[in-house]
Amino acid sequence: MTKRIKIVFLSVMVITAIFLVYWYYLAAPMRLQENEVLIKRMNEKNNATEVTSIQDRHFIDKEHVFVPFKTASNEFGVSHWLWDKHEWKVINMDGGKPFVWKVDPSDPSSYVITWNIHPADQITSLSFYLMNERYYRVSEGQHLFTPGVQMEKRFSSLPNTFGIMEMPNDWAFYLEKLKVSVSRGNIFDSNPDLHFGWSGFSQNGKRIFPEHTGDVNGYNAGYGGFQFVLLKGDEDLENVNDLE
Repeated sequence: MTKRIKIVFLSVMVITAIFLVYWYYLAAPMRLQENEVLIKRMNEKNNATEVTSIQDRHFIDKEHVFVPFKTASNEFGVSHWLWDKHEWKVINMDGGKPFVWKVDPSDPSSYVITWNIHPADQITSLSFYLMNERYYRVSEGQHLFTPGVQMEKRFSSLPNTFGIMEMPNDWAFYLEKLKVSVSRGNIFDSNPDLHFGWSGFSQNGKRIFPEHTGDVNGYNAGYGGFQFVLLKGDEDLENVNDLE
């Protein structure tokens, strides 16, 4: 009888463990909570910023959500949410300057750029860039030259202060090619001149320095996968013909 009880007990323990693993790691995401709940959780995580309203909620997939917001001091910010260990977590909060969110760091096609531009900057269009500086070196008597890369994606109109850009196919293809050539680590560590850039423009096409965008105090829960997008001026960009 004692042996039978032990077997039953162990069986129950195994079934319970399997259920807990499924519930904790594999269960489908629950519905994202109401805005009031999200605001409360953001303010608890980042008490230096008083979030007062949520502008939108954009599901990148079932487990990743972009949530732009406004604060009591009329600042515009971004937050990034992840379904993790059976709960929705705010894993990153910052000002509205563009960020790259590497949803799956191993898959460049999953990368997105998010932003929330303060209207006081009067930016009416945006350009984003994937850039790799030209490179020349001599190794073992061989002269090696890598041409520069400057890819651009333009948003000629901005219906909202916030937005999200999925990685263009040619950008993802280029990053995937670089990833194949890297034996270990990530492609940005192995290619220090590889980076993302952005520029904002006024209605008459003048490049603008954003004085009001990005004033929100940042918060990160320790999750990787976020990368700054560098602001670019005229002096940082080249004509396509100059890159050859």
